[in-house]
Amino acid sequence: MARMNATVSTCGSYRILLVQSGPCGEDVAENLERILGFAGAALDENPADLVVFPEFGTLPYFCVVEDPDLFGWAEPLDGPTVRAFSKFAREHRTQVVAPLFERAGVRGVFYDSAVVLDREGNIVPGRIPGSGRSVRAYRKVHISSHFDYHPTINEKYYLRSGSGFPIFMLDRMRCGCLICYDRSFPEAWRILALGGAQVVVVMSAPYVQRRAESFVYELQTASMQNGLFCVASNKGGVENFRGRRMHFIGSSCVVDPFGKVVAQGPPGEGPCVVRAEIDLSLLEASARSYHYMRDRRPDLYTYLLSEGATDEIEGEPGTSKRQDDHPNECAI
Repeated sequence: MARMNATVSTCGSYRILLVQSGPCGEDVAENLERILGFAGAALDENPADLVVFPEFGTLPYFCVVEDPDLFGWAEPLDGPTVRAFSKFAREHRTQVVAPLFERAGVRGVFYDSAVVLDREGNIVPGRIPGSGRSVRAYRKVHISSHFDYHPTINEKYYLRSGSGFPIFMLDRMRCGCLICYDRSFPEAWRILALGGAQVVVVMSAPYVQRRAESFVYELQTASMQNGLFCVASNKGGVENFRGRRMHFIGSSCVVDPFGKVVAQGPPGEGPCVVRAEIDLSLLEASARSYHYMRDRRPDLYTYLLSEGATDEIEGEPGTSKRQDDHPNECAI
């Protein structure tokens, strides 16, 4: 397991490669071979310090059906998918954030996970701010079920929610990870920023048009308000899975701490790659220009942790209106 005492920098450049993968079929080994071959060819042309793959980059987006046999696609952290990404990182001397449909050590528990690998192909452990607990992957926290989309989504049939927002120490940089629906929760971004993240990696696979229209400016706002870089990798293109058609939005992008889009992929297309070189000195420049961290008033935010903050969203004060009571109000 990689050490946690890597050197962190606030200056210098960092080369980013986003893999905007195309649609996947049901042959998982073939999907994996194709996406790694595509990314490897891009690295042979121009090396990168960090390669980010999208959510469900090696699998079709299967949460549009409810089939218990699909749990068979889940793998542990030492399974063939992570081993293949590890070999890829080692051979190309790059760092990787890779997607995984994770089978946990407890029987019957599954996660939508992001695995961070160093240049030697080792799993980089993350530490959750506050508790200091060490974890070997980021597990998606906000799990979507949405029955107003076409096709409908029910991730909760397959996935359990993760338990925190870890910070990962990479070569010269600290990063956090968010997966798809996570990006829409400002609390998640702020936890990562307060925990010391300089870059937030977003892995995503959205296909609904109204979410496509808000995708980039949602990331611009979060990056600016938290003074960090965002590197976001999406699937692109049309995927057909068991009679369900999904047109993934593409538009993978890199956003700087001022909210400027540094690079962006084509909407709705895949596979392709997006390259960017980020200047870490902008982190300090942003902190001098915007004073969000200085001017916070956490002493007035305690209501966010109260039971009333959940119960009083709708209806009369004290009446229970929880998210699970309103499945159509979720998004992805």
